[in-house]
Amino acid sequence: MYKRQPKPNLHFPEANENFSTYNIGIHRHQPEIAQSLTKWGARFGAALAREPLFVPHLLPIERGILETIYAEPSDAGLVDTATVQACLREAYANEPFVIVRDDAPTLRDVQRTNAVHLNARVAHGRVVVVAAEDNLVKGASGQAIQNANLMLGLEETMGLR
Repeated sequence: MYKRQPKPNLHFPEANENFSTYNIGIHRHQPEIAQSLTKWGARFGAALAREPLFVPHLLPIERGILETIYAEPSDAGLVDTATVQACLREAYANEPFVIVRDDAPTLRDVQRTNAVHLNARVAHGRVVVVAAEDNLVKGASGQAIQNANLMLGLEETMGLR
């Protein structure tokens, strides 16, 4: 049985009024992010020069995760913001809870919803993807409801917003 161990940096007196990074390059979601962006990069004709870097941050707020992911195309000249955004729109066109935005998302956009908001742009030869989600809904309970709906043959969006 997995037992979580308390970490001093997560205790309220240390985390409150603070903003910090953690598990840079070794976060448990790093492999799935790398897999998705590598596959996704190939779709718009630009293989990645190396594994994308996910830098998680701890911000002691009630709910929400804001992710910033950096990817380096093997040929930066082949990639621009319009191409990357078009690829995201195509990849998620049939996903009712994924919103590809023209601007960077904020936590307030997604709190208390099952939605993930995405934006990507090319800056200094790198693709920068920003994603926002409510970790209590989309990250846990909402995802479970969405999966149960699919498994039971119900409308995917039933009981969710």
